[in-house]
Amino acid sequence: MILNRVLPKNNRRTRFFTNVEAALSKEAAFDGAMTIARISGSGIPMAHSLMNHLPGTLEFPLYKHQAQHLVRELTRVRVIAHLILAPEL
Repeated sequence: MILNRVLPKNNRRTRFFTNVEAALSKEAAFDGAMTIARISGSGIPMAHSLMNHLPGTLEFPLYKHQAQHLVRELTRVRVIAHLILAPEL
C-alpha cells in the first residue's frame, strides 16, 4: 500500500475493535445492537448476532474516536464494553 511507504509506522492511524461483555437487560441488548449498527456501520443482523452471543468482540475495525464514541453510547444504554487494539496488518 502506498500510504505505508509514505507515512512512518508510528503515524499510521491505529484501529480498534470493541469488546462487548454484557447487556444489563433484554432492552439494553436490543438498544446496544441498534447503537452498534448505527455507529459502526455494520449491518443490523451482525449487531444482533453479537448481542445474542455475549461476551463477544465486534471485529469491525474502527478508528479510535469512533470506537470511543461507540463505547460511550453503549454505556448510556446499559451495555458493558471496552476497546481492544486491533492487530496491525
